[in-house]
Amino acid sequence: MRIAIPAVEDKIESSISPVFGRAQYFILVKIEGNEIKNWNAVKNPAVVERGGAGILAARTVAEQNVEAVIVISLGPRAFQALHASGIKIYRGKEGSVKENAEAFVHGELQEFAAPTRGFGARHGWGRRW
Repeated sequence: MRIAIPAVEDKIESSISPVFGRAQYFILVKIEGNEIKNWNAVKNPAVVERGGAGILAARTVAEQNVEAVIVISLGPRAFQALHASGIKIYRGKEGSVKENAEAFVHGELQEFAAPTRGFGARHGWGRRW
């Protein structure tokens, strides 16, 4: 199984990003059995987009053939795009990407049933500059 986790830096020890669409990186983690086998980082092209960052980020993750994502928060458009791609969405926790991947392996994370917040900048969650 392959999962994606938004990250602040391009390493598995990085903090999980509090945002999905404008996360700097996605850490792709390969899991076999109950073990992390390997990982790699992918730069998120949506970080510089004026709008539609969540949808572009979801497309980027889907192109990496992941089966699940772990996020702190997720807007409705990204949620819909991931859901339409058949990607499961799990609620992450504060900490590192590695800690969240390990929590996933041990079944400690819950699956999201709905997005966590409203749409983009109109609701105070979009780009801040």
